[in-house]
Amino acid sequence: MVIATPVHPEGPRYAAPIAYFSGVWMGSQVWRQAASYLAHRGWAGTLLDTRAVAGGIAARAAAAAEHLRALPAAPVLVGHDAGALVALAAAALIDVPALVLVSPLSPGAPGTHAIAWSPGLVWSLIRRRSVPPPKGSHAEAFFAGLLPEARRTAGSEHPRLLAELARRTRIRRPTAMPPTLVLRGGADPVLSRDDARRVASDLGAELHEIAEQGHWPLASPAWQECVHRMHRWLVQRLGAPNLELYAEAMADRGDDPDEP
Repeated sequence: MVIATPVHPEGPRYAAPIAYFSGVWMGSQVWRQAASYLAHRGWAGTLLDTRAVAGGIAARAAAAAEHLRALPAAPVLVGHDAGALVALAAAALIDVPALVLVSPLSPGAPGTHAIAWSPGLVWSLIRRRSVPPPKGSHAEAFFAGLLPEARRTAGSEHPRLLAELARRTRIRRPTAMPPTLVLRGGADPVLSRDDARRVASDLGAELHEIAEQGHWPLASPAWQECVHRMHRWLVQRLGAPNLELYAEAMADRGDDPDEP
């Protein structure tokens, strides 16, 4: 089951809505602050929580795609961490105008394996028991910089997702990739710079790095920089057709539409 929470724009400006995917262990509210800011700028949004879906990346992508097909327009998919991989897999199932992958996990890479793997994971898979958020030094590095109110959304995770993240896993993706942005914090302890470059190169994506940010540029004290970069990139890549609602609103007011 996917829990979807709408984020209504103050004044609809952009034709494409944004669907936000949260990462491993995290609830969709981790995106609330960023999504609210973008709603203020005119982006309609939907926060997606897929933790209740029984299964891994493919199962979550299928459940999310089923929900997103009902939206009035094809959405931009924005995902963080493991949610970036779910967004990528969902983009293979539905048409999307663009993808933004924030701190995407690289399955089987050392940083991802350190977070996803635990001695009890095999037992959790056998017993089909969810796995609580990690503790200890790896957890502190993983959660470093995350706003306290965002960290409180963390909850137990399905073991199959963790097993897929811990080993080299090929993620389904669109045959023809839409415009894609990979955003990495310059001090991310999970996604190394080399891994980020490999991910971006493999996807034919643009790679932007935010200096001094860790794994949570979307929900750190400096979250505005991440959101500004997302907004600017989307407006530039989607172009004039995405300003259709804004042009209509300005015409109703008797004004000429500006540049964003």
